[in-house]
Amino acid sequence: MTPDNDLDRDAADVTSLDWADYESAATAVAEAVATATGRDQSELTPLQYAVDADALDRLLDSEAPDDLVVTFTYENRTVRVGDGSVEVSQ
Repeated sequence: MTPDNDLDRDAADVTSLDWADYESAATAVAEAVATATGRDQSELTPLQYAVDADALDRLLDSEAPDDLVVTFTYENRTVRVGDGSVEVSQ
């Protein structure tokens, strides 16, 4: 997935994973943020406080356009979800 803006960021500061390997996009987001922050998922604020996880999953279902990208902030990280991947950056 390519960034949707001109953020100047180092590739080492980005955690990326393929959300197709997970039960849902929301589950992949939680895993990616936990990895990026070095914390267990159970230590994170519930994702629902940052974004409607059910709506995120419905929006990114298999019928979603390939160029759809959802960006939001969670655990003080920028999260981009779309085109089958999750990217977490500072």
